[in-house]
Amino acid sequence: MVREKMVVVTGGNAGLGYECARSIAASDRGWSVVLAVRDPEKGERAALRIAEETGNPSVEVASWNFPP
Repeated sequence: MVREKMVVVTGGNAGLGYECARSIAASDRGWSVVLAVRDPEKGERAALRIAEETGNPSVEVASWNFPP
């Protein structure tokens, strides 16, 4: 059985979250990365940038609005 490894990164469209997501996506360990963001448009831009920079097409966006 093949298992896909997935990681969810909150705040993955900017700053430390972005850098963490990019680093994980760039690793050669077969990770699928989900960016949990409040603004889906910013998240999509970040996901495309990460996929282009790392060559990992498994970067997705989930719009999650966590309470403050």
